[in-house]
Amino acid sequence: YKSSNFNRGPRTQSELKSMKNQINKDIELYNEGLVNPHWHFEHDPTIAPEMRPLLDKLDEAGIPWTCGSQSPF
Repeated sequence: YKSSNFNRGPRTQSELKSMKNQINKDIELYNEGLVNPHWHFEHDPTIAPEMRPLLDKLDEAGIPWTCGSQSPF
């Protein structure tokens, strides 16, 4: 699974680009049946507007994501 140390501050453009690239790779591999990704954020990413397009991308692809201080696994 993927884990992000998403903090309460805004993400830089570089960080957003990096996450977007990784999500795109995960979607491609997921659609090929090679991986079953799960993204986990330590802090709630929904409070950061710049994260909404990335979360929507995960949702649209059917890739689950969670948040919280405890690992989902």
